[in-house]
Amino acid sequence: MPVVLLVAVILMGAAIILTMPSKQMCAERWGCGEWSACSSGHQTRECSDSSRCGTFKLKPLTEQQCEVNKGAAKPASSCGDGKCAARETCSSCASDCGACTKTLTQVQNTLDTAASEVANAPAANAKIYTEPLGLEASEELMEQGYVIVRYYYAPNCDACREPVDIQAELTDLASQQSDLIALVSLNHISYPFDSKLYAGVQSVVYPPSIRIEGISGGTPGYDLLFGYSLVQKLQDGDLMNDIGPLICEHSDRCDFSGGRIVRKS
Repeated sequence: MPVVLLVAVILMGAAIILTMPSKQMCAERWGCGEWSACSSGHQTRECSDSSRCGTFKLKPLTEQQCEVNKGAAKPASSCGDGKCAARETCSSCASDCGACTKTLTQVQNTLDTAASEVANAPAANAKIYTEPLGLEASEELMEQGYVIVRYYYAPNCDACREPVDIQAELTDLASQQSDLIALVSLNHISYPFDSKLYAGVQSVVYPPSIRIEGISGGTPGYDLLFGYSLVQKLQDGDLMNDIGPLICEHSDRCDFSGGRIVRKS
Protein backbone atom coordinates (compact mmCIF):
# COMPACT_ATOMS: atom_id res chain seq x y z
CA MET A 1 0.00 0.00 0.00
CA PRO A 2 1.59 3.33 -1.03
CA VAL A 3 2.41 5.85 1.64
CA VAL A 4 0.18 8.88 1.35
CA LEU A 5 0.63 12.44 2.48
CA LEU A 6 -2.41 13.95 4.17
CA VAL A 7 -2.95 17.61 3.64
CA ALA A 8 -5.74 19.42 5.46
CA VAL A 9 -7.05 22.48 3.77
CA ILE A 10 -9.55 24.67 5.59
CA LEU A 11 -11.84 26.17 3.04
CA MET A 12 -15.18 27.91 3.76
CA GLY A 13 -15.33 26.35 7.19
CA ALA A 14 -15.04 22.78 5.82
CA ALA A 15 -12.08 20.45 6.09
CA ILE A 16 -11.02 18.88 2.79
CA ILE A 17 -8.62 15.95 2.98
CA LEU A 18 -6.32 15.49 -0.03
CA THR A 19 -4.20 12.43 -0.58
CA MET A 20 -1.03 12.57 -2.69
CA PRO A 21 1.31 9.65 -3.44
CA SER A 22 4.82 10.16 -2.05
CA LYS A 23 7.81 10.08 -4.37
CA GLN A 24 9.51 6.68 -4.17
CA MET A 25 13.25 6.12 -4.56
CA CYS A 26 14.28 5.07 -8.07
CA ALA A 27 17.31 2.87 -8.74
CA GLU A 28 19.28 4.08 -11.75
CA ARG A 29 20.33 1.34 -14.20
CA TRP A 30 22.60 2.76 -16.86
CA GLY A 31 23.79 1.06 -20.03
CA CYS A 32 26.15 2.51 -22.64
CA GLY A 33 26.97 1.85 -26.27
CA GLU A 34 30.43 1.69 -27.88
CA TRP A 35 32.67 4.71 -28.03
CA SER A 36 32.57 6.65 -31.28
CA ALA A 37 35.59 7.04 -33.56
CA CYS A 38 38.20 9.47 -32.30
CA SER A 39 37.61 12.93 -33.76
CA SER A 40 39.66 16.00 -32.90
CA GLY A 41 40.96 14.30 -29.79
CA HIS A 42 37.50 13.41 -28.42
CA GLN A 43 35.03 10.57 -28.66
CA THR A 44 31.52 10.08 -27.31
CA ARG A 45 29.01 7.37 -26.54
CA GLU A 46 25.32 7.13 -25.78
CA CYS A 47 24.13 6.06 -22.32
CA SER A 48 20.57 5.54 -21.13
CA ASP A 49 18.85 4.69 -17.86
CA SER A 50 16.53 1.71 -18.28
CA SER A 51 14.75 2.72 -15.08
CA ARG A 52 14.02 6.19 -16.49
CA CYS A 53 14.51 7.74 -13.06
CA GLY A 54 15.21 11.19 -14.41
CA THR A 55 18.24 11.50 -12.14
CA PHE A 56 21.89 11.38 -13.19
CA LYS A 57 23.88 10.58 -10.04
CA LEU A 58 25.26 7.31 -11.43
CA LYS A 59 25.46 8.30 -15.09
CA PRO A 60 28.75 7.09 -16.67
CA LEU A 61 31.05 9.32 -18.72
CA THR A 62 29.72 10.04 -22.20
CA GLU A 63 32.75 11.96 -23.48
CA GLN A 64 36.47 11.46 -23.12
CA GLN A 65 39.78 12.41 -24.69
CA CYS A 66 41.45 10.04 -27.14
CA GLU A 67 44.32 9.77 -29.57
CA VAL A 68 44.68 8.14 -32.98
CA ASN A 69 47.47 5.59 -33.46
CA LYS A 70 47.90 3.96 -36.86
CA GLY A 71 44.29 4.47 -37.76
CA ALA A 72 42.92 2.96 -34.54
CA ALA A 73 41.37 5.17 -31.91
CA LYS A 74 42.85 4.71 -28.45
CA PRO A 75 40.91 6.40 -25.67
CA ALA A 76 42.99 8.25 -23.12
CA SER A 77 42.92 6.82 -19.63
CA SER A 78 39.85 7.84 -17.68
CA CYS A 79 40.35 7.21 -13.97
CA GLY A 80 37.19 6.02 -12.29
CA ASP A 81 35.64 4.11 -15.19
CA GLY A 82 36.36 0.76 -13.54
CA LYS A 83 38.97 -0.28 -16.11
CA CYS A 84 42.71 -0.19 -15.55
CA ALA A 85 43.82 1.32 -18.88
CA ALA A 86 47.32 1.14 -20.33
CA ARG A 87 48.21 4.59 -19.10
CA GLU A 88 46.80 4.04 -15.61
CA THR A 89 48.79 2.61 -12.72
CA CYS A 90 48.21 1.83 -9.07
CA SER A 91 49.85 5.17 -8.28
CA SER A 92 47.82 7.31 -10.70
CA CYS A 93 44.47 5.52 -10.38
CA ALA A 94 44.10 3.15 -7.44
CA SER A 95 40.31 3.03 -7.90
CA ASP A 96 40.72 1.25 -11.27
CA CYS A 97 44.03 -0.56 -10.86
CA GLY A 98 44.02 -1.34 -7.15
CA ALA A 99 46.34 -0.24 -4.38
CA CYS A 100 50.08 -0.52 -4.95
CA THR A 101 51.89 -3.34 -3.18
CA LYS A 102 55.43 -2.92 -1.89
CA THR A 103 58.27 -5.13 -3.01
CA LEU A 104 60.10 -7.23 -0.44
CA THR A 105 63.03 -4.79 -0.59
CA GLN A 106 60.75 -1.81 0.04
CA VAL A 107 59.15 -3.56 2.99
CA GLN A 108 62.56 -4.43 4.43
CA ASN A 109 63.75 -0.83 3.99
CA THR A 110 60.67 0.42 5.82
CA LEU A 111 61.28 -2.01 8.68
CA ASP A 112 64.97 -1.06 8.85
CA THR A 113 64.07 2.66 9.03
CA ALA A 114 61.54 2.06 11.79
CA ALA A 115 64.02 -0.08 13.74
CA SER A 116 66.70 2.60 13.40
CA GLU A 117 64.32 5.30 14.66
CA VAL A 118 63.43 3.17 17.67
CA ALA A 119 67.08 2.36 18.39
CA ASN A 120 68.12 6.03 18.17
CA ALA A 121 65.20 7.38 20.19
CA PRO A 122 66.08 8.67 23.67
CA ALA A 123 65.36 6.29 26.53
CA ALA A 124 61.95 6.87 28.09
CA ASN A 125 63.52 7.70 31.47
CA ALA A 126 66.36 9.83 30.08
CA LYS A 127 66.62 13.32 31.56
CA ILE A 128 66.94 15.46 28.44
CA TYR A 129 65.84 19.08 28.63
CA THR A 130 65.31 21.48 25.72
CA GLU A 131 64.37 24.39 27.97
CA PRO A 132 66.43 26.02 30.73
CA LEU A 133 66.87 24.02 33.92
CA GLY A 134 66.65 26.35 36.89
CA LEU A 135 69.17 26.60 39.74
CA GLU A 136 66.95 24.85 42.30
CA ALA A 137 66.17 21.94 39.95
CA SER A 138 69.85 21.68 39.01
CA GLU A 139 70.96 21.49 42.63
CA GLU A 140 68.34 18.85 43.38
CA LEU A 141 69.55 16.67 40.50
CA MET A 142 73.20 16.99 41.54
CA GLU A 143 72.31 16.07 45.12
CA GLN A 144 70.70 12.92 43.70
CA GLY A 145 74.03 12.05 42.06
CA TYR A 146 73.42 13.35 38.55
CA VAL A 147 76.04 15.10 36.47
CA ILE A 148 74.48 17.94 34.46
CA VAL A 149 75.80 18.40 30.93
CA ARG A 150 74.74 21.74 29.45
CA TYR A 151 75.19 22.11 25.70
CA TYR A 152 74.80 25.46 23.93
CA TYR A 153 74.74 25.66 20.14
CA ALA A 154 73.80 28.04 17.33
CA PRO A 155 71.80 27.36 14.14
CA ASN A 156 74.67 28.45 11.86
CA CYS A 157 77.37 26.64 13.85
CA ASP A 158 79.07 24.20 11.46
CA ALA A 159 81.45 23.07 14.21
CA CYS A 160 78.39 21.91 16.19
CA ARG A 161 77.80 19.24 13.54
CA GLU A 162 81.22 18.47 12.05
CA PRO A 163 83.35 16.47 12.61
CA VAL A 164 80.99 15.38 15.42
CA ASP A 165 77.24 15.88 15.65
CA ILE A 166 77.51 17.02 19.25
CA GLN A 167 73.81 17.12 20.06
CA ALA A 168 73.20 13.63 18.68
CA GLU A 169 76.20 12.23 20.56
CA LEU A 170 75.18 13.85 23.84
CA THR A 171 71.58 12.68 23.46
CA ASP A 172 72.81 9.14 22.89
CA LEU A 173 75.11 9.37 25.92
CA ALA A 174 72.33 10.72 28.16
CA SER A 175 70.08 7.86 27.04
CA GLN A 176 72.73 5.24 27.80
CA GLN A 177 73.56 6.80 31.17
CA SER A 178 70.00 7.85 32.03
CA ASP A 179 70.51 7.52 35.81
CA LEU A 180 73.83 9.42 35.79
CA ILE A 181 73.62 12.23 33.22
CA ALA A 182 71.04 15.00 32.81
CA LEU A 183 71.40 16.81 29.47
CA VAL A 184 70.31 20.40 28.88
CA SER A 185 70.54 21.24 25.16
CA LEU A 186 69.76 24.85 24.20
CA ASN A 187 70.05 27.24 21.27
CA HIS A 188 72.02 30.03 22.94
CA ILE A 189 70.33 32.68 20.76
CA SER A 190 66.88 31.62 21.99
CA TYR A 191 68.00 31.51 25.64
CA PRO A 192 70.63 34.26 26.03
CA PHE A 193 70.25 34.70 29.81
CA ASP A 194 70.69 30.99 30.61
CA SER A 195 73.53 30.71 28.09
CA LYS A 196 75.48 33.63 29.55
CA LEU A 197 74.84 32.43 33.11
CA TYR A 198 76.26 28.94 32.58
CA ALA A 199 78.50 29.22 29.52
CA GLY A 200 79.36 32.89 29.23
CA VAL A 201 82.98 33.99 29.07
CA GLN A 202 82.88 37.67 30.10
CA SER A 203 79.17 37.58 29.12
CA VAL A 204 79.96 36.18 25.65
CA VAL A 205 78.95 32.68 24.55
CA TYR A 206 81.18 30.86 22.06
CA PRO A 207 79.30 27.92 20.56
CA PRO A 208 79.71 25.07 20.69
CA SER A 209 79.91 25.20 24.48
CA ILE A 210 79.66 22.29 26.91
CA ARG A 211 79.48 22.79 30.67
CA ILE A 212 79.79 19.73 32.90
CA GLU A 213 78.84 20.16 36.55
CA GLY A 214 78.28 17.85 39.50
CA ILE A 215 79.19 17.06 43.07
CA SER A 216 82.26 14.98 43.90
CA GLY A 217 83.44 14.34 47.45
CA GLY A 218 80.73 16.65 48.69
CA THR A 219 82.11 19.56 46.68
CA PRO A 220 80.25 21.04 43.69
CA GLY A 221 82.34 21.90 40.65
CA TYR A 222 82.25 22.32 36.91
CA ASP A 223 84.30 22.42 33.71
CA LEU A 224 83.55 24.54 30.65
CA LEU A 225 84.64 23.60 27.14
CA PHE A 226 83.87 26.13 24.44
CA GLY A 227 84.62 27.60 21.05
CA TYR A 228 87.88 26.94 19.25
CA SER A 229 89.45 24.93 22.08
CA LEU A 230 86.48 22.53 22.08
CA VAL A 231 86.51 22.26 18.29
CA GLN A 232 90.20 21.34 18.41
CA LYS A 233 89.47 18.60 20.95
CA LEU A 234 86.78 17.17 18.69
CA GLN A 235 89.05 16.79 15.66
CA ASP A 236 89.64 13.18 16.63
CA GLY A 237 85.88 12.59 16.24
CA ASP A 238 85.62 10.99 19.69
CA LEU A 239 83.45 13.11 21.97
CA MET A 240 83.38 10.46 24.70
CA ASN A 241 87.14 10.62 25.23
CA ASP A 242 86.91 14.40 25.55
CA ILE A 243 84.07 14.69 28.06
CA GLY A 244 83.91 11.23 29.67
CA PRO A 245 86.78 11.88 32.12
CA LEU A 246 85.22 15.22 33.13
CA ILE A 247 81.84 13.61 33.78
CA CYS A 248 83.36 11.11 36.20
CA GLU A 249 85.59 13.81 37.71
CA HIS A 250 82.40 15.53 38.91
CA SER A 251 80.71 12.35 40.16
CA ASP A 252 81.29 9.86 42.96
CA ARG A 253 79.48 7.17 41.00
CA CYS A 254 81.77 6.41 38.08
CA ASP A 255 85.30 6.18 36.71
CA PHE A 256 86.39 6.67 33.11
CA SER A 257 88.47 3.74 31.87
CA GLY A 258 89.18 2.19 28.48
CA GLY A 259 87.25 4.90 26.64
CA ARG A 260 84.03 4.33 28.53
CA ILE A 261 82.19 5.25 31.72
CA VAL A 262 82.49 2.51 34.33
CA ARG A 263 80.15 2.54 37.32
CA LYS A 264 81.60 2.19 40.78
CA SER A 265 80.38 -0.77 42.80
